Amino acid sequence: MLLFALALLPAIAPYRHMYAASSRLLRVHAGEKEYYNDHISENDMDRMASGLKQYREYAKSGLNKIVNDNNIEGAIEDFKIALSKNSSQPLQQLGILYYCIGRYEEAEQQLLSDITIMEQSKLFKASDLRLWRSAALNKLNKPREAYLALDHTYLSGIPESRPIMNMTLNFYAQKLPLEYMMDIVNNMNVQDFSGVRFFTNFYIGLYYDSISNEELATAFLSIIQQSNKYPPKDMWYHVPRILYRHRGYK
Repeated sequence: MLLFALALLPAIAPYRHMYAASSRLLRVHAGEKEYYNDHISENDMDRMASGLKQYREYAKSGLNKIVNDNNIEGAIEDFKIALSKNSSQPLQQLGILYYCIGRYEEAEQQLLSDITIMEQSKLFKASDLRLWRSAALNKLNKPREAYLALDHTYLSGIPESRPIMNMTLNFYAQKLPLEYMMDIVNNMNVQDFSGVRFFTNFYIGLYYDSISNEELATAFLSIIQQSNKYPPKDMWYHVPRILYRHRGYK
């Protein structure tokens, strides 16, 4: 029963939109150029531009260390340097890595920062990162905070427009049982062109990992860590394998 092929969240596949968030935020900031010209000195503008360039360089270096060298600690250091150069950009890869290697307090803090930046920009609701932050809070034995982190009542002012992402948020909040999720899964198209099954298996596995249910976490994450849905040059090839390896799941 545990090794079912999931086919959920057609709207969760845009999870990958998180990784384009930085560039979109940069375009938002670029639109403020006229304001900056009027209120900020040329030297400050040059300093900001230099910081942004270094942010991009170190963020790219961190990703390369993950996908090319499997150097997690090196990637974390590069991501931290990137943020020191420009802390106004989200860098959710750092929070994700912190969670995977068991640094939950740092994960929760970084994910909260990323969520705040993304949602204040009004680009979209960062529900994907809310799942990660809720998982980190579960690991910190803060179930109430983990529940509130999901933001079901849209305290952020941004509703979640993806129906099945709402379902996943409710699953994390224990408002929907696994059996309900499976009923929907079994009635959906099994094609996975957009990574639907991949991310669904992963999110459910992440939830069970966060509450230390090793049996169910292993059942779902084993499917993902063996998947070749994404190539080795993609961070999502590595994230489930990093998590699986650091937990010692078999």
